[in-house]
Amino acid sequence: MSVLASLIISGGAWAGGGNISLTEARLLLADTPPVERVEIYGDCYSACTMFLGADNLCIDHNAAFYFHHPVTRSEYRSGTWTGRGIPHDAHLRIARHYPAPLRHWYLATIPGSDPNTFYRFTGDQIAKMAGTPLC
Repeated sequence: MSVLASLIISGGAWAGGGNISLTEARLLLADTPPVERVEIYGDCYSACTMFLGADNLCIDHNAAFYFHHPVTRSEYRSGTWTGRGIPHDAHLRIARHYPAPLRHWYLATIPGSDPNTFYRFTGDQIAKMAGTPLC
């Protein structure tokens, strides 16, 4: 089995219709394929933030992480985000990939929030909140 030495996520990483899907995030978080190191630089939106739960992770202090209420793929594509069609446990399935302090914030903030509202954290803020190492 091959092992990736590093997975580098850099700039504009989106979920849904973007360049990192929820499925890809789940596969990489499950070490399929195995990854020795995950590095995040630049903007990290949506399902990209699930990499914050990866082992051997480091983040750039200037990286920006954007969290929002889950939306369906069809809502994402249409640009009309209501969050009404998501499974009732979607928040829990996403949050389980976050370090505990970030998971607690997410579950206290995101359910019931407007899906069009993004909550932004810098790499420095995530490092302080969740203890995630900086690159």
